[in-house]
Amino acid sequence: MSKNEVEVGGKTFGFEMTENGPEVTMEGQTVQLGMDGVIRGFNAYGSKAEKVEGGMLITKENGFQIKMLDAGGYELVSPLKSVGISDLSEVAEYQLTRDGDILTHAITFINGGTAQIGYKNGQPGELTSLRVLHTITNEGELYLGVQKPNEV
Repeated sequence: MSKNEVEVGGKTFGFEMTENGPEVTMEGQTVQLGMDGVIRGFNAYGSKAEKVEGGMLITKENGFQIKMLDAGGYELVSPLKSVGISDLSEVAEYQLTRDGDILTHAITFINGGTAQIGYKNGQPGELTSLRVLHTITNEGELYLGVQKPNEV
């Protein structure tokens, strides 16, 4: 197909039309778009994403995988090693409940953000959150924290 390059602010952007849709590249990073303009994948900064049934599969450079769901939220594909809090001073409220063999940690942050992490057999499982920053390390450790206005 056709490939074009344009320089913007001293950086070179490449645009290529493929049979699946346009691809945009800059400094070795690539984003693939569908014909409808929706992102269908990327390969950037050590992470890759590809469109799969029901969402987008994200793979970090160490192989850790998470699926971003089309309906919102995400599900873990790779198991988490641990879950932690980025800054304990940002926790406004914490509650621990048990329902059968499920232990649920409920956290409310000072910005009103909330997270609930369910543990079964000592392993983190279901996670729901609203207005919470999630950081996953290359070792599979998940850290939760306050989402700053510029991180929305």
